[in-house]
Amino acid sequence: MRVIEIGNIYVNIPYHCRIILRENLDEFWPKRERKSDALLVLKINGRQLCILIEQTGHPELKDLRRLNEMERKLRDKKLLTSNHIVMKVLHHKGIRNALLVNAARSYKIELQECTRIIDLERILLKRGLTQ
Repeated sequence: MRVIEIGNIYVNIPYHCRIILRENLDEFWPKRERKSDALLVLKINGRQLCILIEQTGHPELKDLRRLNEMERKLRDKKLLTSNHIVMKVLHHKGIRNALLVNAARSYKIELQECTRIIDLERILLKRGLTQ
């Protein structure tokens, strides 16, 4: 595995994943718009995986909505196509609200409690995208 940096976010990715794009959306997107923090596009087993990352302290419903809105904006701008597998990751310091966990599941958002580094390999294994 290797660790890459996107702005102030660190992501642990498997060696067999090829990085196609990594963007700090704070630099890429207009400042006045609500957006996720980072975009990572990987090629895994011939498929393109688009990962939207939102990093927050204590997550709120607005963080989940922001990830979904960002996916919609990327589709509207034709930066995401039907060929992309989209994964949304909320990197947080701790959730104390079961309703928020259920909302994340319904939005199909992966929750990962903060360590310094997002462990993408664990999420890929869970989703059956890597071995």
